Amino acid sequence: MSDKPMTSLEQIRLEARLLAIENILAGLFADINRRSGVSFEQFSAAAEEMQQELRQQLVVAGSDSAISDLIATEVEQAIAALLKKIADYAGLSLQSGNKPPQDLDIPASTKS
Repeated sequence: MSDKPMTSLEQIRLEARLLAIENILAGLFADINRRSGVSFEQFSAAAEEMQQELRQQLVVAGSDSAISDLIATEVEQAIAALLKKIADYAGLSLQSGNKPPQDLDIPASTKS
């Protein structure tokens, strides 16, 4: 979860839902790649290409350029974190004999 302090139960629930969605998405994506025979190197190259395309395409309209830049940076960082999480799941899956994500012993640092 985020390092920022949570101020309400609503924020905690939203952050928990987002974390759950990210982990499920990462596990599913890693499993699809594994079943499709996509190597870790191929995934890494594709992820880097996706990030470069995002940097070129992500323009947030608005009158305040500082806010637009902040939003663009936050979106880019969120996507980079999700791609890293997918790569982590894929790497763990390969190292553990392609067990499904729920059977992996994921270190605490990878889970967040």
